[in-house]
Amino acid sequence: MCTAITLKTSQDTYLFGRTLDLEYSFNQEIIFVPRNFRFNKPPLVAEPKYAILGMATKFNGFPLFADAFNEEGLGVAGLNFPKYAVYSKKNLPNKNNVDIFNFPLWLLSNFKTIQEARTSLTNINLVDTQLDESFPNSPLHFIITDKTGETIVLEQTKGNSRIFDNPYGVLTNSPDFLWQRINLSQYVNLIPKQILNLQGTAINALSNGTGLLGLPGDFTAPSRFVRAALFREFAQKNSVDINEATFFQILANVSIPKGALITSQGDIDYTQYTSCMDLNRGIYYYKTYNSQAVYQVNLHAQNKNETRIVSFPYNNEFITIKL
Repeated sequence: MCTAITLKTSQDTYLFGRTLDLEYSFNQEIIFVPRNFRFNKPPLVAEPKYAILGMATKFNGFPLFADAFNEEGLGVAGLNFPKYAVYSKKNLPNKNNVDIFNFPLWLLSNFKTIQEARTSLTNINLVDTQLDESFPNSPLHFIITDKTGETIVLEQTKGNSRIFDNPYGVLTNSPDFLWQRINLSQYVNLIPKQILNLQGTAINALSNGTGLLGLPGDFTAPSRFVRAALFREFAQKNSVDINEATFFQILANVSIPKGALITSQGDIDYTQYTSCMDLNRGIYYYKTYNSQAVYQVNLHAQNKNETRIVSFPYNNEFITIKL
């Protein structure tokens, strides 16, 4: 369970981020990977051309990113894609074979923009290599964007990888992107403008918000896709001031409070954190479930030519400010 969006600000910069909805912690922290970081112990291999910053966990000192961007403004996030994602069991000839767990790091290490990456992505083969027998790969699809605002989705199903242009700037979970795109067309009647009455009748609105009557409010992936896509569209068309606060407010409308979603195994699935990456200025913002304070790390303030990765704390304590 997750929702990712892109958003163009009033200053013509682009924001990108996601909610991470999960029933357990994966020991996440904000990690900076410098250009000179080297890890050459197969299958854990990394030789980045560009510095990278994002939310990740470390496995034997190797960063596994959930969402991140590089110093050139290319960003990626992996979202759960159960029942649809199918990875190859082996490397294939004449393909760009990439271990699935390493895809975000591989992408951000090698490319500056989506246009630069398209040829390699079109010919990619995501391989189901496991880091460890106790470390199975998650079924994922990916939303990728850059500081021009161009956004695509990468999905590999039944062994075939496909790239989709994504004009909505949104991705959630299963079903696949094509299904979500068709489903979105069912809500073309929804508008942010108030409808005062049913014309020619005595039926009048009881409150504001009538233009969005029928907007799905549950936490299924299709419903979150619709809400995120419409709120993003309305913000960009009707708002004077679009910024990081707007971004976090949009994702607040798809965030899951504890207790609202119980899995079939009886676990509590909830929004553990929300990220927001300023792809133009190189800033990673985030806030956690327990702390509504927004924290930030600036990629360009780090030493890009360092050789070791740098970890920043994952702040998850409730904070109040006395007035």
